[in-house]
Amino acid sequence: MNIRILLTAGCIAMTGLLVAQESTAPVQTKEQAPALQISRLTSEGMIKELGLTPEQVSALEKIEQEHSEAMKDLNRENLEPAAKRTRTIEARDKKQAAIKAVLTKDQAAKWEELKKNQRAAYLKQRQEHTAAPTHQE
Repeated sequence: MNIRILLTAGCIAMTGLLVAQESTAPVQTKEQAPALQISRLTSEGMIKELGLTPEQVSALEKIEQEHSEAMKDLNRENLEPAAKRTRTIEARDKKQAAIKAVLTKDQAAKWEELKKNQRAAYLKQRQEHTAAPTHQE
């Protein structure tokens, strides 16, 4: 009986130590994390793919930052779902218009094609995920 109590107490103590070790790493919120890459549009691959100039990258990062702040403000508001969706679509459309204003005609066409391909890949993956049989035990 005493051995069981000691073993149980030891297991509880060890579990507590393991949890304490895991939680010592600092946790960063989205606001605290470094914003090295603000969006996929300014990722190295997209910069290369679209042939963006440093000035364009800077302008696009500014657009993305402004959009991010607008979305945070929108999320803080207590809106009905329909109104929130409408405002979200308006913000997205404004962002995309600003992006197109920064890109050349060829870059904008390439960007639209890349977005279309990414959307198709996402929908395909989503369809495969929902069509996959669920695991049952």
